[in-house]
Amino acid sequence: MYRQPPESNRKALQDETLAEQVKQLYALAPFGLLASFLNSLIVFFVLKDALPHRILLTWLIAMAVITLLRVALVLWFRRKGFRPAAARTWKDLFIAGLALSGVVWGSVGIFPFSGVSLAYQVFIVFFLGGMAAGAAATFSAVKEGYLAYSIPALVPLAIKLCFKDDALHFAMGSMLFLYGLILWKISRKNHEINHISLLLRFENRGMIEQMKSAKEHTDELNRKLLAEIGAKERAEAELRSHHDHLERLVAERTNDLTRTNRQLQSEIEERKQTEQALRESEGCLAQAQRLAHIGNWEWDFRTGQEHWSDEAYRILGWNPRECEPSCREFLNRVHPEDRESIEKKIREALQEYRDYEYDCRIITRDGAERFIHTTAQITYAGSGRPVRIVGTIQDVTEQIRAKEELEKSREQLRRFAAHLQSVIENERTMIAREIHDELAQALTVMKIDLVDLAGDFREARGAGCPAAFHKVRAMTSYIDEVIRNVHRIAMELRPSILDDLGLEAAIEWQLAEFRKRTKIGYELRSAMESTVLSPEITTALFRIFQEALTNIARHAGADSVEVGLRTKGERVLLTVKDNGKGIEEKCVMNSRSLGIIGMRERVAVLGGDLSITGERGKGTTVTVSLPLKGRDPRYGFR
Repeated sequence: MYRQPPESNRKALQDETLAEQVKQLYALAPFGLLASFLNSLIVFFVLKDALPHRILLTWLIAMAVITLLRVALVLWFRRKGFRPAAARTWKDLFIAGLALSGVVWGSVGIFPFSGVSLAYQVFIVFFLGGMAAGAAATFSAVKEGYLAYSIPALVPLAIKLCFKDDALHFAMGSMLFLYGLILWKISRKNHEINHISLLLRFENRGMIEQMKSAKEHTDELNRKLLAEIGAKERAEAELRSHHDHLERLVAERTNDLTRTNRQLQSEIEERKQTEQALRESEGCLAQAQRLAHIGNWEWDFRTGQEHWSDEAYRILGWNPRECEPSCREFLNRVHPEDRESIEKKIREALQEYRDYEYDCRIITRDGAERFIHTTAQITYAGSGRPVRIVGTIQDVTEQIRAKEELEKSREQLRRFAAHLQSVIENERTMIAREIHDELAQALTVMKIDLVDLAGDFREARGAGCPAAFHKVRAMTSYIDEVIRNVHRIAMELRPSILDDLGLEAAIEWQLAEFRKRTKIGYELRSAMESTVLSPEITTALFRIFQEALTNIARHAGADSVEVGLRTKGERVLLTVKDNGKGIEEKCVMNSRSLGIIGMRERVAVLGGDLSITGERGKGTTVTVSLPLKGRDPRYGFR
C-alpha cells in the first residue's frame, strides 16, 4: 500500500511527478503521430469506394493539418528545452492537440452511412475502437489524456449507431460505449500505477540524499572526534608540567565529547529511521506487485547487470535466494511453441527502435504451464545502440483459464439445448403417433359399436326404450367431438402434414387454424421452388413460426399477419410480420422471455441468425436466416 508523503513534501513531489509525466507524453508522441498518420491513410483507401471522395479528401486534409500542428508542438518542445515550471502549459497544449485529433477521428462516425455496407460500418467501429485502445495505453501518463482523445473520437459514432432502427446497430453502439468505458478504467488504472511509481521513485531519491547527508555529517563528527582525541593525547603529554591546567582541559574536553556522542547517537538513530522508511517503501511496492501479480525487471546492456523483483521470481517459479535469473534463462522458460514468435518480436522491436509487448506461455521450474503478459521499454544511446531495457511481467493465467472455462460451459449448454430439442421433437412425434394410431382407432371402434347399438334401439323404439336411444346418440356425438380433439392434439404435437407435405404446406395449415382460433387474417408469400430442406431445419423453422404466432395472439393486438418463406443463396429466410402495437426493445432483451430464448437457441445450434424488431404502433417483424447445409458439427449434427 502506498503511503502519502508529508504535507511539506507533497507539493514538490506532485510538481516533479507532473513534469516527468509530461516528458513521458512527449517521448511517446512520435509513435502516436506516426500511427495516426498511417491509420488515416488506411481509412482513406478503405473507404474511398464507399464514400464520396470530396468528404474523404476533406477529412484527410484536416487530419494532416492537425498531425502537422502536433508534430510542430513536439519539435518545439524538444528545441525549446523543458522546464518543470512550464509542465502544466506543455500538458495543456498536448491535451488540446489530442482533443483536436479525437474530433477529426470522431468525424468518421458521422459520415453518411446510406449505401455503405455493414462490413464498412463494422470496420469503422473496430478501427476507432483500436485507436481508443492505443490512446488508453499511450496517453495514460496524464489523467485527461485518454478522455480528451476518446470522447470526441467514440461518442459521435456510438450515438449514431444507437439511434439506428435495427438491433444490430444498437448493439454495436452499446458495445462501443461499454468498450470506451472499459478502456477508460484501464487508462485510469495505468495512470494510478504510473503516478504511484513516480512518487515512490522521487521519495526514494530524497531518502537516499538524506542518507548521504547523514553519512557526511557522521564522517565530519568522526573527524572532530579524532581531533579531540588528538588534543586529549597532547594534553596528557603536558600533564607533568601543567597538571592543574590539564585537569581543567580534560574536564572541558570530556563534556564536549559527551555532547558529541549524544549528537552522534541521535544521527545514528535518524539514519536507522530513514533506512526503516526505505524498507517500508520497498515493502509497499512489493506488496502492490504481489496483489496485482505484476513483477518488474531491468537489464543494463553496458554493465550486463540484471534486476528482477520478488514478484517476477514468483511468477517464473524461482526462489530469489536460490538463483539469479536472466533474460536468456527466461526465454528458455517460454513454451517451445511460443519461443520463436517472441524472439522475432524482440528482434523487430530492436531493429525498429520501439518498445514491445507480448503474451505467451511459460514452463515454470516445477513443470507447470502459466500464461504471462510482458511489456518492455528500450532506451537507446545517441548512436542508436540499445543500452537499457525496463519491463514488467504479469501472470494472467487465472484470467485465461476463467475464459476457457466460460467458453467450455457455454459449449456444454449449447450441446444440451440441441440434444433437448431433438428429444422433445422425438417425444412429440411418438406421442402424436400413439394418440392418432391407438387412441383415435379405439374411439372409432367405440363409435362404430355405438352406431350399431343405436340401430338396434331404433328397431326397438316401439318396445318402450326412447331414453336409452337418445343417450346412445348423445354418446356418439360426444365421441365424434373427442375424436376431433384427439386429431387436433396430435396435429399440435407434431403435424403429420409437416412430414408428409413439407414446411410450406404445414405453415399454410397452421395459418388457417390460427385464423379459425383468433380471427386474425393472414397472407403467405412463398418462393421455395424445388428447395428441399433437412428435417432439422424444417422442424426448427416450424417451431419458431409457431412461437411467433403464439406471441402475436397473446401480446400483439394485431388483425393481420404477413408470412414470407424463400431462399437466398445458401440460406433459407422466414419472415413473420404483424400490424400490432410493436414489441419494445426491453422485451426483446428480457432474459425471462422463455419463448424468445428458445427461438434464439434453435437458431444458434443451426448456425443461423434471428432478428426481432418492432416500432410502436407499426407492428413487429421476426426474421430467421438459416444455412441450408445444416447444423454445426460441434453439437453433434449434420
